[in-house]
Amino acid sequence: MNITNEEWNNLERFHRFDKLKVKENFLLKRYRVLCDDEKIILDYLFEKPHINNSGQPIDKLFVDGVISGVVMYYFDKSVSFRDAYSFPLDLKIRACFDIDNQLKTLHKYGVCFNDVHIDNFLIDEESGHLVDFESATFLDEDFSLVRYYLRYDEEKDFDVSKNGDNYKALISYFSLIYGIDIEELFEKDGILSISLLDNFFKDTSISNMVSVANKNMLLDCPIPNVSDFLPYISDEERVNYDINILKDKVKTLR
Repeated sequence: MNITNEEWNNLERFHRFDKLKVKENFLLKRYRVLCDDEKIILDYLFEKPHINNSGQPIDKLFVDGVISGVVMYYFDKSVSFRDAYSFPLDLKIRACFDIDNQLKTLHKYGVCFNDVHIDNFLIDEESGHLVDFESATFLDEDFSLVRYYLRYDEEKDFDVSKNGDNYKALISYFSLIYGIDIEELFEKDGILSISLLDNFFKDTSISNMVSVANKNMLLDCPIPNVSDFLPYISDEERVNYDINILKDKVKTLR
């Protein structure tokens, strides 16, 4: 997409972000700097089939003839998982499955998303949407400027991997289902210790599954995904029971 700088300045801002503008049904993202590594991964993603309902970049953005960013589909009726407290449980679950499938497709492309957190997961009445691909890397890269890293106690840090994406996605799914920003509770100095989650989910219906996820992260084995948690998170009575346990624990953490 080619626009002039004057046209860019006249476009509607997306919320409060100067780097995001809305044009018709598209969201335009302008980068201050687009480094060579980012250009390589973007060019690679442009070659791949579009991941349905995701914010995967669909075109380069040129401003006054200079490549300046990317173009994505605009999900105008969506909100982030952080603001999705009013959605019914069945729509929350569907959004989790939609994003899980989008992540799986990205991983099949040989790419890690990396920047997994509840503000990059969107929900509306139609679907869930994975957005903001600018921190993506190839699977064999061991470094990325991501929102936070995963650690087990003080013993082990986890490199960029599908498991890392999937584990952080679980945290976002649980944040949506239980209405608690789990990442905010346990992230410190850019690091989230997964060992803290064992204790947080103790006495809930998903306690054993979380322990399995932690063990498998340590062993570099596939971790349980949202399908494995479905029997627990689809039972509204059980979810409400767990919410009461978790909210009592939140009070002791603040």
